[in-house]
Amino acid sequence: MLISSSLVAKSLISTTTMILTPQSIAPIVKTGKQILEGGFAGLSSPAVALALRGGSAVLEASLDPNRIKMKTEALGGYSVVSVLLLSQTMSLLNSAPKKLKNADDGKHFKIENAAIILLAVMSLVSVISCMTTTFSFSLIGMYAKNAVGMDNDAGYLKFLEATSKIRVTGFRSMVLSLYSMQIAFVISIFLKFKGKLMFILGPAALTLTVLSTSWWGPIIKIASETVF
Repeated sequence: MLISSSLVAKSLISTTTMILTPQSIAPIVKTGKQILEGGFAGLSSPAVALALRGGSAVLEASLDPNRIKMKTEALGGYSVVSVLLLSQTMSLLNSAPKKLKNADDGKHFKIENAAIILLAVMSLVSVISCMTTTFSFSLIGMYAKNAVGMDNDAGYLKFLEATSKIRVTGFRSMVLSLYSMQIAFVISIFLKFKGKLMFILGPAALTLTVLSTSWWGPIIKIASETVF
């Protein structure tokens, strides 16, 4: 019994010695030094972060071709929506009166002038916001595809990590352009008609726009809280 116990002990010691070689301990020691010297700053690389959240399986899942395709297509989706908004906003801006009214244009000329100025401001805000979103997501999607096409997986992950704040800004710009375009649309309806129709169809367009926004608005709110 003593002999067998001694053999087992020697076997365990031998196995442990083989496993705990300097080569196998070196990465652990290096990681420990990084934590002691700079907290977790030394562990900020995407590959290490992914390893901490699940190892190479998570890294491989992030670099899966199907997932990469989904990500790049999603980035392109924001650009498509922004281009559509830009086209609609430019149409509204082109249809706006090119000069302010005067007393000869009717007793409501001051109200119309205020509406013309507000239409121009909202249209400009929407156009600039659309351009910000379109350029941001188009460039991010283009360079992300380039990194993957050149087999630069590490660069792809670092690029997405480094541009995370830019993507948030692009998303917010898209939301701003959407609401600005809605306001510009209501004002354009108000200015398109004269007399009593102006004060009937203008509020009607505002009511329907608010009703429509109450349906799709929560989707954007949920996305901002969960996705971004």
